[in-house]
Amino acid sequence: MKRLLYLLFITPLVSYSQLKFGSSQPIKVEVTKVPTFSESFNQGLQNGLAIRNARALEANAQSDAMKNNYERIEIDLLKSLYGKYKSIAIRKIIGWSVIENYETLVNEIKNANNYHLVNELGKISDKRTLEKNKLFIPLILEGYQNDSSTLYLEWSREAISEYDRVTRLILKNYLDETVYQAEYKNKGYTEILRPIISEYKMSPEEAKINLIKLKEYLDLGLITQSEFDFKASTLKKILLNF
Repeated sequence: MKRLLYLLFITPLVSYSQLKFGSSQPIKVEVTKVPTFSESFNQGLQNGLAIRNARALEANAQSDAMKNNYERIEIDLLKSLYGKYKSIAIRKIIGWSVIENYETLVNEIKNANNYHLVNELGKISDKRTLEKNKLFIPLILEGYQNDSSTLYLEWSREAISEYDRVTRLILKNYLDETVYQAEYKNKGYTEILRPIISEYKMSPEEAKINLIKLKEYLDLGLITQSEFDFKASTLKKILLNF
């Protein structure tokens, strides 16, 4: 009987203890060590050194890319035609970042004020699709699609590495004949667009050299007399300054 009374007395105490203090399962306690000032200072130095090293590597990569730059002019009939064209139309933008390139071209051409830009410059819609397709064909103002006094610009730029950009610039006349074509690697917009944003004309010395070459081609039978006369007429005007 005493044992039964003891059990009846102790059971409520045990239940109360469990309710008050929770489960008897062990509680896991994690202790985080707070770094000392010296440890924090040294870690900061290491982080700063890592950032400086990363920046130095990036600067070296950019410098190496610039060492490998070039300009290759493949066709240049534009110098001898200086003053013939009054307007320029951006016909096609291809490759990397087409919208950014188009907007930069527009600004460079307008600021130079050498040519009258004849593209419709309204708001560009669906930029994401254009960037994804890597192709943008700007609208040209009515009346300038096939105009003898207008140059038609085609531009392509590709990112061949993180720091390397290869650009091709082509200028055509209304008959779709190429009057200028060049490729550039890691060159800026000002350098690439020099033929259309600067006074790009042939000097008398250059005209003389080209005229001598034409005469050699005529003597070798590489060109006809009529071809010589046609090309030489422009060179003579530059050479004689009239």
